[in-house]
Amino acid sequence: PTEEAGRLFAEEGVHLDEAPIVRLEFQNILRIDHLWMLKSLRKLTLAHNLIEKIENLDQLTGLNELDLSFNKIEKIENLEALASLEVLTLFHNKIRKLENMDTLENLLVFSIGDNFIEDFKEMSYLRRFRKLRSVSFKGNPCCDDPMTYQFLKSALTRVTYLDYKLVSEDDRETGRAVFRGILRKLDEADEKTEKERVAREEYEARVKFYALSFVEYLSGPELLESMFEKDPDGSILLKVGGELLGFYEQYLKIYYVI
Repeated sequence: PTEEAGRLFAEEGVHLDEAPIVRLEFQNILRIDHLWMLKSLRKLTLAHNLIEKIENLDQLTGLNELDLSFNKIEKIENLEALASLEVLTLFHNKIRKLENMDTLENLLVFSIGDNFIEDFKEMSYLRRFRKLRSVSFKGNPCCDDPMTYQFLKSALTRVTYLDYKLVSEDDRETGRAVFRGILRKLDEADEKTEKERVAREEYEARVKFYALSFVEYLSGPELLESMFEKDPDGSILLKVGGELLGFYEQYLKIYYVI
């Protein structure tokens, strides 16, 4: 900063590692970078810039809100480290597909309006977010289709507000009647995903429990697989195939029990 702001900056100092909020709007910023020092950051606003790619956010693991609206972003990516994120705003960009958001399990509010999404069924991706309650979607090309909002209201069963309007049970029921077949397939896929999630959480809990006695990864294939990784002769032997693979599978079962 310059002039009076610059004098105060020099006199009082600014501890970037303690800053909870940063807003840099209308600055013609081309790239997200140099944010690694903002370890206490909870809210980051980079709206109304010229950013083309989501990147360099790995160190901001405590971030709760991220606003990248009014930029030139074409792809959702590099958000894996932001597991604490609750609000994500990508309004008015060039995004065509919803992807690479699986780790955002705490997402509450999501804005993807005024982008380039042409197929409204793309929004079924959001069903995986169990805490998601508010979605903004208006302004995408597929919104011209009168069926769009019927599908969104019936498919996004956990979402309470769609484009800032409360979704009623009657709205959902109307959509269910129209998209019964598609919704059935989505429900079946969700059920499978949920079983996998529960199994994964149970497995991770067992690993954590066994770690207390330093015997983690002894109840599954990890130890034996690691042994075979370091045993080139064993790996070559398995390539013979045939009955040998049957014996190997039988050996694995006995090994796991022991």
